[in-house]
Amino acid sequence: MIKTAANAFGLWQQYEYRPSYDPDNTVDEDMVLSPLPPPPAGFTTPASTSTSSDLDNDENSAIRLMNWQNSGSELKSNVELKRLVNEVILHPKFNVEHFHKFNPSKSNQQQDAADAKSPHLNGFQEMSISIEVPSRDKNTPPCVFDIPGLHYCNLTSVIRTTFSSTIALHFHLTPFKLFHNLPRATE
Repeated sequence: MIKTAANAFGLWQQYEYRPSYDPDNTVDEDMVLSPLPPPPAGFTTPASTSTSSDLDNDENSAIRLMNWQNSGSELKSNVELKRLVNEVILHPKFNVEHFHKFNPSKSNQQQDAADAKSPHLNGFQEMSISIEVPSRDKNTPPCVFDIPGLHYCNLTSVIRTTFSSTIALHFHLTPFKLFHNLPRATE
């Protein structure tokens, strides 16, 4: 049995046998310990008291974005919001003028048509399945629902493709148990 030393977070691994390599050696410490960036100049926490004249200032675009994130769906995480900013808003070819007549339904239809031609769909098969949904009464038989158009990939072909890729060399396949040393309370 092999035990690693505890890292800066008090985490350590226990292996049943010698691992092929230490996966934590490939993680840049700066990626793990990087602090959050400072907020933009003039940034304050979003408040419902903001008026439209407050939001007209360019430096308050962050407030508009945060208000959008914190409204509606709870699925808009900080990671996704940062990705929206970095990959869309800050992209050199992003042009706000293209959005004056923006129609999400039409854009989704165009994207669906492009996706249908994508090589990423190669290897998918389509089939129809039937599922039984139980009723609330034990004396009533379950209802059968037909589900057409299920797309799936053969699992073994996905595994073969994954392990034939160049990134497979970096997979850590040695099983281990992860432990955490709790800090001791000071008296």
